Amino acid sequence: MNTNTKISKNRIESFSDGVMSIIITLLVFNINVPVTITANSMYEFTIAIFILFISFMVVGTQWLRHRRLFSNCEIITNKIIWLNFLFLFFLALLPLFTKWLVLNRDEIVAAVGYNLVFLALLFSFNFLQKAMFKVNNIVIDKNGNRGEGRKGIMIFSLIFIVIFLIITIISFIKPGFSIAFFLILPVLIAIARALFEDLLQKRDNDSEDQT
Repeated sequence: MNTNTKISKNRIESFSDGVMSIIITLLVFNINVPVTITANSMYEFTIAIFILFISFMVVGTQWLRHRRLFSNCEIITNKIIWLNFLFLFFLALLPLFTKWLVLNRDEIVAAVGYNLVFLALLFSFNFLQKAMFKVNNIVIDKNGNRGEGRKGIMIFSLIFIVIFLIITIISFIKPGFSIAFFLILPVLIAIARALFEDLLQKRDNDSEDQT
């Protein structure tokens, strides 16, 4: 197989957008409408909506990062396609683990599993990003701004892993406390990384305009 074969970028983007649209649709299907209107049923429904919101924001921020990545690259190879498949695979697991959380929100195992999928999602995107930069001859540390960007992304990943391990240890002492952090952590990390990358993109554009 020739890994350097050029493939239409538009087809990959369209396929990826379609998969992400289906993923968001499946997230909504995980929510059951209350049969009876009681305080307990409305509470359960509200919690389910909150978990849906977190998963929706994770998918949305990943779509934003994916779109920004492909907009900056033109050459697509077979290797990139398979790495993109891997990224979409972990993203497609979100509806499954979201449903697990909705049904077992008091179980620490469900929250840990959700975050493990999110961790795999982050690493798979990093692999995809690195491959696309290499193929398209984008040197991410050619100047100070891009060098800071690479360090910042590494710091974000390291912070997530450290917090993940700390909360996992706390979960054995106070499960309820740690579950709340496990639910909120993915969306905070996803939004922070998306905003950080957007800031770096603007800084790079400003530096190019000055030259």
